[in-house]
Amino acid sequence: MAEVLMLDAMGVLYQAGDDVAELLVPFVRNHGQTGLSAEAIEREYVAASLGQIDTTTFWKGMGVDPVLEDGYLAGHRLIDGTREALPRLQQRFSRIACLSNDVADWSAKLRQRYRPGNVDRPLVHQWRPRHAQAVTRDLSSGHRAA
Repeated sequence: MAEVLMLDAMGVLYQAGDDVAELLVPFVRNHGQTGLSAEAIEREYVAASLGQIDTTTFWKGMGVDPVLEDGYLAGHRLIDGTREALPRLQQRFSRIACLSNDVADWSAKLRQRYRPGNVDRPLVHQWRPRHAQAVTRDLSSGHRAA
């Protein structure tokens, strides 16, 4: 039987445990509308993560020039040792997956940025929810997806 290792992105692969609170909110406040509440930023982030709005629409709604997106993504840092550990783990597991709720375009850019050059297949695969409506209700009621 094939063994799969399932990892979370934030706080497991990346240093930020809560990328919205630790990276996105400060970035929006520094480069966009300073008066936006963390809740308003998170609400729009959830819409973008569910594919309800694209990243250009998200950034414009935050008052941030969309060309600054890569600057925001540059704030995402892998936990020390992650690059070295993933190829070793790949020898042990038939597949390594990342289960994470995030914005698809940002995830693709981060995977491209951090993919080790000596690996033939992607190490981290993003999962997208099939039942976005149920996820939307859970998130809007204050329950955060794991």
